[in-house]
Amino acid sequence: MNLIDRSSSARRTVGFVFCLFGATLVPLAARADDQEREFRERERVERNREDAEQRERHEREFDERDRRGRELRGRDPREREMHEREMHEREMHEREMHEREMHEREMHEREMDERERHEREMHERREHEERERDEHLRAIEREMHELELRRKQLELRAAELELEQRAHESISKADDAALDAIEMAAAYLEPEAAADFLGDTLDQVRSPVVQHRLRLQLAELLFRSDQPDRATEHLRALIAPPHRGGH
Repeated sequence: MNLIDRSSSARRTVGFVFCLFGATLVPLAARADDQEREFRERERVERNREDAEQRERHEREFDERDRRGRELRGRDPREREMHEREMHEREMHEREMHEREMHEREMHEREMDERERHEREMHERREHEERERDEHLRAIEREMHELELRRKQLELRAAELELEQRAHESISKADDAALDAIEMAAAYLEPEAAADFLGDTLDQVRSPVVQHRLRLQLAELLFRSDQPDRATEHLRALIAPPHRGGH
């Protein structure tokens, strides 16, 4: 019973663990993928918006420089030179800002690539762990199945042993009764009558124990009845049974 209880409890535990992992890991992985897609989509929209604003700002600045250039064509050369120097410095500053933005964007894209690579590795590792977990659970299920088969075999063998024990007890009781009957016949009948009675029942006996006792009793009764020849036949059968070839 202890083996049966342990195997049943282990099967329930394996089933519970399998359902728990299966119901927990799959939704978490799907939710993480959805969140990552939403994050990338928001970043893409934000980048497009920043690019559009930058293009619009550059267009406005270009239009403003063009307008001022037209206004300064008829002015003093020194004022025009100062304006050109100012425009050059502004262009240098804008170029530096643009290069910085490009560098930051490159760093950001590199960071995103690194994050994607890390997430891809995490996803592959998670799939590998899930496969290992499934294989481990299947191995446990196979082991539990083998234990269940072994338990059934043990139960069947126990039932066979119980039947054999009952049969042995029944035979033992029958032998005891037959031996008591032999003793009673030898005690209460005359030697000749007892010898005739036991001799008639000899061919009907199948138990080796009862046959052995019966022949000994017959030999004794026949000797007491002055029938030594018949008595020696039974002794000879005890010493060299017929099925052994009489050697």
